[in-house]
Amino acid sequence: MITRGHLIGKIVDGLTSISQQVSTRCQLGLTDLNRYPEDLFKDYLNEALALSLVNLNDERSNEPGLDLGDEVPSVAFQVTSTKTAQKVNKTLKTTSKNQFDEINVLVIGKKQTSYQLGQSLIQSLAFTEENIWDIGDLCKKTISPSA
Repeated sequence: MITRGHLIGKIVDGLTSISQQVSTRCQLGLTDLNRYPEDLFKDYLNEALALSLVNLNDERSNEPGLDLGDEVPSVAFQVTSTKTAQKVNKTLKTTSKNQFDEINVLVIGKKQTSYQLGQSLIQSLAFTEENIWDIGDLCKKTISPSA
């Protein structure tokens, strides 16, 4: 019998491996892998958080601002390997307030320790640094969905 701890360990190891592969390839200027994790994280988040996210890039290649969205709970994600405040602010600028009530940025890797975010953007979108997730946050949510 496979235990919960064994399964969680495999998930954590897999997420960490993807993060490292994307990071290393980006450092080498190889961004070919960046598109594929969108669908992987869509499926993963759907299962882990009981969402029904769709890839917003399926209808329009490189949808501005957001990659994944679920209209019913009105939740969306930007999936990115770029962890900078500039990237987060750009995402928020290109996101329509009325499109989704909750916007999250999922950094494939490790996020910064703090962010300088545009005050008007975060106020109009009810966005905080808590909406910036990294692989560590995703692993925590795997272990305890309320984390």
